[in-house]
Amino acid sequence: MPSLQVVSVVEFCVIQKGKQMLKEVALTALASIAKSTKIMVLIGLGPSAFDISKEVATVAKEVHIAARAPNITVGKWGHHDNIWLHKMIEVVDEDGKIVFQDGSSVHADTILYCTGYKYHFPFIELDGIVTIDDNRVGPLYKHVFPARLAPSLSFIGMPKQDTPFLTTQLQSKWLANVLSGKVFLPREGVMMSDIKNYYHHMEETGLPKRFTHYLPPNEPWLPQILQYSSPRILDHACMSSLGSLKAVHHPQYKSI
Repeated sequence: MPSLQVVSVVEFCVIQKGKQMLKEVALTALASIAKSTKIMVLIGLGPSAFDISKEVATVAKEVHIAARAPNITVGKWGHHDNIWLHKMIEVVDEDGKIVFQDGSSVHADTILYCTGYKYHFPFIELDGIVTIDDNRVGPLYKHVFPARLAPSLSFIGMPKQDTPFLTTQLQSKWLANVLSGKVFLPREGVMMSDIKNYYHHMEETGLPKRFTHYLPPNEPWLPQILQYSSPRILDHACMSSLGSLKAVHHPQYKSI
Protein backbone atom coordinates (compact mmCIF):
# COMPACT_ATOMS: atom_id res chain seq x y z
CA MET A 1 0.00 0.00 0.00
CA PRO A 2 1.51 3.39 -0.92
CA SER A 3 2.70 5.62 1.88
CA LEU A 4 0.30 8.40 2.83
CA GLN A 5 -0.81 10.38 5.85
CA VAL A 6 -3.41 8.29 7.60
CA VAL A 7 -6.00 10.12 9.69
CA SER A 8 -8.48 7.29 9.99
CA VAL A 9 -8.64 4.05 8.02
CA VAL A 10 -11.99 2.67 6.93
CA GLU A 11 -13.15 -0.05 4.59
CA PHE A 12 -15.28 0.82 1.61
CA CYS A 13 -16.60 -0.96 -1.42
CA VAL A 14 -17.31 0.29 -4.90
CA ILE A 15 -20.26 -1.20 -6.75
CA GLN A 16 -18.91 -2.18 -10.14
CA LYS A 17 -20.54 -4.71 -12.45
CA GLY A 18 -22.50 -6.23 -9.59
CA LYS A 19 -19.47 -6.81 -7.37
CA GLN A 20 -18.36 -5.12 -4.17
CA MET A 21 -14.62 -4.59 -4.04
CA LEU A 22 -13.17 -4.13 -0.55
CA LYS A 23 -10.35 -1.63 -0.19
CA GLU A 24 -8.65 0.37 2.54
CA VAL A 25 -8.48 4.11 2.26
CA ALA A 26 -7.31 6.99 4.45
CA LEU A 27 -9.82 9.62 5.48
CA THR A 28 -7.66 12.21 3.72
CA ALA A 29 -8.38 10.43 0.42
CA LEU A 30 -12.15 10.36 0.86
CA ALA A 31 -12.65 13.74 -0.80
CA SER A 32 -11.12 12.51 -4.05
CA ILE A 33 -13.28 9.40 -3.91
CA ALA A 34 -16.41 11.45 -3.30
CA LYS A 35 -15.62 13.77 -6.22
CA SER A 36 -15.95 10.83 -8.57
CA THR A 37 -19.10 9.65 -6.78
CA LYS A 38 -22.55 10.99 -7.49
CA ILE A 39 -24.44 9.04 -4.85
CA MET A 40 -22.70 7.53 -1.82
CA VAL A 41 -24.24 5.26 0.79
CA LEU A 42 -22.65 5.02 4.24
CA ILE A 43 -23.40 2.02 6.44
CA GLY A 44 -23.38 2.85 10.14
CA LEU A 45 -24.19 5.78 12.40
CA GLY A 46 -21.17 5.86 14.68
CA PRO A 47 -18.37 8.43 14.97
CA SER A 48 -16.84 7.45 11.61
CA ALA A 49 -20.09 7.89 9.71
CA PHE A 50 -20.79 11.11 11.61
CA ASP A 51 -17.51 12.73 10.53
CA ILE A 52 -17.18 11.16 7.09
CA SER A 53 -20.71 12.09 6.01
CA LYS A 54 -19.91 15.77 6.56
CA GLU A 55 -16.69 15.49 4.56
CA VAL A 56 -18.09 13.70 1.53
CA ALA A 57 -21.32 15.74 1.44
CA THR A 58 -19.31 18.79 0.38
CA VAL A 59 -18.39 17.13 -2.93
CA ALA A 60 -20.79 14.22 -3.52
CA LYS A 61 -24.21 14.90 -5.00
CA GLU A 62 -26.05 12.79 -2.42
CA VAL A 63 -25.05 11.00 0.78
CA HIS A 64 -27.37 8.36 2.25
CA ILE A 65 -26.75 6.84 5.68
CA ALA A 66 -28.10 3.38 6.52
CA ALA A 67 -28.43 2.76 10.27
CA ARG A 68 -29.74 -0.14 12.31
CA ALA A 69 -30.73 1.97 15.32
CA PRO A 70 -34.43 1.37 16.02
CA ASN A 71 -35.34 4.97 16.85
CA ILE A 72 -33.93 6.88 13.88
CA THR A 73 -35.99 9.45 12.01
CA VAL A 74 -35.95 8.74 8.29
CA GLY A 75 -35.33 11.80 6.14
CA LYS A 76 -32.81 14.60 5.69
CA TRP A 77 -30.19 14.73 8.41
CA GLY A 78 -27.95 17.43 9.83
CA HIS A 79 -27.22 20.86 8.39
CA HIS A 80 -26.60 19.54 4.88
CA ASP A 81 -29.32 19.45 2.27
CA ASN A 82 -27.83 16.38 0.60
CA ILE A 83 -27.60 13.94 3.55
CA TRP A 84 -30.41 11.48 4.20
CA LEU A 85 -30.90 9.02 7.03
CA HIS A 86 -32.45 5.59 6.35
CA LYS A 87 -33.18 2.31 8.01
CA MET A 88 -30.66 -0.45 7.30
CA ILE A 89 -30.16 -1.81 3.77
CA GLU A 90 -32.58 -4.54 2.75
CA VAL A 91 -30.99 -5.56 -0.54
CA VAL A 92 -28.35 -4.41 -3.05
CA ASP A 93 -29.15 -5.16 -6.70
CA GLU A 94 -26.51 -5.87 -9.31
CA ASP A 95 -27.26 -2.63 -11.12
CA GLY A 96 -26.39 -0.58 -8.01
CA LYS A 97 -29.94 -0.08 -6.76
CA ILE A 98 -30.03 -0.10 -2.97
CA VAL A 99 -33.33 -0.75 -1.21
CA PHE A 100 -33.61 0.29 2.44
CA GLN A 101 -35.82 -1.28 5.08
CA ASP A 102 -37.90 1.90 5.21
CA GLY A 103 -39.01 1.23 1.63
CA SER A 104 -36.94 3.94 -0.07
CA SER A 105 -34.26 3.23 -2.64
CA VAL A 106 -31.37 4.90 -4.48
CA HIS A 107 -29.01 3.98 -7.30
CA ALA A 108 -25.59 4.34 -5.68
CA ASP A 109 -22.14 4.01 -7.18
CA THR A 110 -20.25 3.82 -3.87
CA ILE A 111 -20.92 2.15 -0.54
CA LEU A 112 -18.74 3.17 2.39
CA TYR A 113 -18.65 0.85 5.38
CA CYS A 114 -18.46 2.77 8.66
CA THR A 115 -19.31 -0.22 10.81
CA GLY A 116 -16.91 0.39 13.65
CA TYR A 117 -14.10 -1.53 15.23
CA LYS A 118 -13.64 -4.35 17.70
CA TYR A 119 -11.47 -3.85 20.75
CA HIS A 120 -8.36 -6.03 20.62
CA PHE A 121 -5.24 -5.85 22.77
CA PRO A 122 -2.92 -8.65 21.62
CA PHE A 123 0.12 -6.82 23.00
CA ILE A 124 -1.06 -7.05 26.64
CA GLU A 125 -1.00 -10.27 28.70
CA LEU A 126 -4.10 -9.86 30.85
CA ASP A 127 -4.45 -13.41 32.23
CA GLY A 128 -8.22 -13.10 32.24
CA ILE A 129 -8.20 -10.13 34.64
CA VAL A 130 -9.48 -7.95 31.80
CA THR A 131 -11.65 -9.60 29.17
CA ILE A 132 -13.41 -8.58 25.97
CA ASP A 133 -16.93 -9.92 25.65
CA ASP A 134 -19.13 -8.63 22.82
CA ASN A 135 -16.92 -5.52 22.65
CA ARG A 136 -17.23 -4.91 26.39
CA VAL A 137 -13.76 -4.42 27.85
CA GLY A 138 -13.93 -5.06 31.53
CA PRO A 139 -14.27 -4.85 34.29
CA LEU A 140 -13.13 -1.21 34.04
CA TYR A 141 -13.84 1.42 36.67
CA LYS A 142 -15.30 4.46 34.88
CA HIS A 143 -14.12 2.88 31.60
CA VAL A 144 -10.49 3.54 32.56
CA PHE A 145 -9.10 1.42 35.41
CA PRO A 146 -9.17 -2.39 35.81
CA ALA A 147 -10.04 -2.69 39.49
CA ARG A 148 -7.44 -5.42 40.22
CA LEU A 149 -4.63 -3.72 38.32
CA ALA A 150 -5.29 -0.02 38.99
CA PRO A 151 -3.51 2.28 38.66
CA SER A 152 -0.71 0.26 37.03
CA LEU A 153 -2.85 -0.34 33.95
CA SER A 154 -5.38 2.05 32.45
CA PHE A 155 -7.37 2.38 29.23
CA ILE A 156 -7.73 5.87 27.76
CA GLY A 157 -10.24 6.71 25.05
CA MET A 158 -12.62 3.78 25.47
CA PRO A 159 -15.95 5.70 25.54
CA LYS A 160 -17.88 6.21 22.32
CA GLN A 161 -20.75 8.45 21.29
CA ASP A 162 -19.53 11.29 23.47
CA THR A 163 -17.23 14.27 22.85
CA PRO A 164 -14.18 12.02 22.35
CA PHE A 165 -11.32 14.51 22.28
CA LEU A 166 -12.34 16.30 25.45
CA THR A 167 -13.20 13.09 27.24
CA THR A 168 -9.81 11.61 26.36
CA GLN A 169 -8.08 14.75 27.63
CA LEU A 170 -9.98 14.63 30.90
CA GLN A 171 -9.27 10.93 31.35
CA SER A 172 -5.57 11.61 30.77
CA LYS A 173 -5.57 14.35 33.40
CA TRP A 174 -7.36 12.07 35.83
CA LEU A 175 -4.78 9.32 35.24
CA ALA A 176 -1.89 11.78 35.65
CA ASN A 177 -3.32 12.99 38.96
CA VAL A 178 -3.76 9.43 40.18
CA LEU A 179 -0.21 8.43 39.23
CA SER A 180 1.26 11.55 40.80
CA GLY A 181 -0.60 10.94 44.05
CA LYS A 182 -2.73 14.07 43.83
CA VAL A 183 -5.95 12.05 43.92
CA PHE A 184 -6.69 8.50 45.01
CA LEU A 185 -8.85 5.78 43.55
CA PRO A 186 -11.42 3.96 45.67
CA ARG A 187 -10.59 0.55 47.11
CA GLU A 188 -10.78 -2.41 44.73
CA GLY A 189 -14.03 -3.63 46.26
CA VAL A 190 -15.67 -0.23 45.88
CA MET A 191 -14.60 0.01 42.24
CA MET A 192 -15.94 -3.49 41.51
CA SER A 193 -19.25 -2.62 43.15
CA ASP A 194 -19.53 0.48 40.96
CA ILE A 195 -18.80 -1.58 37.84
CA LYS A 196 -21.39 -4.24 38.77
CA ASN A 197 -24.01 -1.56 39.40
CA TYR A 198 -23.34 -0.10 35.96
CA TYR A 199 -23.66 -3.52 34.30
CA HIS A 200 -26.87 -4.17 36.23
CA HIS A 201 -28.29 -0.83 35.07
CA MET A 202 -27.53 -1.79 31.47
CA GLU A 203 -29.35 -5.09 31.89
CA GLU A 204 -32.37 -3.40 33.45
CA THR A 205 -32.62 -0.91 30.58
CA GLY A 206 -32.15 -3.59 27.92
CA LEU A 207 -28.78 -2.38 26.62
CA PRO A 208 -26.61 -5.15 25.12
CA LYS A 209 -23.00 -5.59 26.19
CA ARG A 210 -21.67 -4.10 22.98
CA PHE A 211 -23.05 -0.71 24.11
CA THR A 212 -21.03 -0.71 27.35
CA HIS A 213 -18.71 2.07 26.19
CA TYR A 214 -21.31 4.06 24.24
CA LEU A 215 -21.84 7.10 26.42
CA PRO A 216 -23.82 10.29 25.78
CA PRO A 217 -22.27 13.63 26.83
CA ASN A 218 -24.47 13.98 29.93
CA GLU A 219 -23.46 10.72 31.58
CA PRO A 220 -23.11 11.18 35.36
CA TRP A 221 -19.49 9.99 35.41
CA LEU A 222 -18.33 13.01 33.38
CA PRO A 223 -18.58 15.56 36.20
CA GLN A 224 -16.82 13.01 38.42
CA ILE A 225 -13.94 12.95 35.94
CA LEU A 226 -13.97 16.74 35.90
CA GLN A 227 -13.47 17.02 39.63
CA TYR A 228 -10.37 14.85 39.34
CA SER A 229 -8.87 17.15 36.68
CA SER A 230 -6.44 19.81 37.77
CA PRO A 231 -6.98 22.53 36.76
CA ARG A 232 -10.70 22.09 36.14
CA ILE A 233 -10.75 23.15 32.50
CA LEU A 234 -14.41 22.46 31.80
CA ASP A 235 -17.60 22.22 33.78
CA HIS A 236 -20.56 19.94 33.19
CA ALA A 237 -22.60 22.64 31.49
CA CYS A 238 -19.82 23.20 28.98
CA MET A 239 -19.57 19.48 28.27
CA SER A 240 -23.33 19.28 27.73
CA SER A 241 -23.18 22.24 25.34
CA LEU A 242 -20.43 20.58 23.32
CA GLY A 243 -22.45 17.39 23.22
CA SER A 244 -25.43 19.34 21.92
CA LEU A 245 -23.31 20.89 19.16
CA LYS A 246 -22.17 17.45 18.09
CA ALA A 247 -25.72 16.09 18.21
CA VAL A 248 -26.94 18.69 15.72
CA HIS A 249 -24.01 17.97 13.39
CA HIS A 250 -22.27 21.31 14.08
CA PRO A 251 -18.99 21.34 12.11
CA GLN A 252 -17.05 23.24 14.78
CA TYR A 253 -17.60 21.02 17.82
CA LYS A 254 -14.08 19.55 17.58
CA SER A 255 -12.43 22.97 17.59
CA ILE A 256 -14.06 24.41 20.69
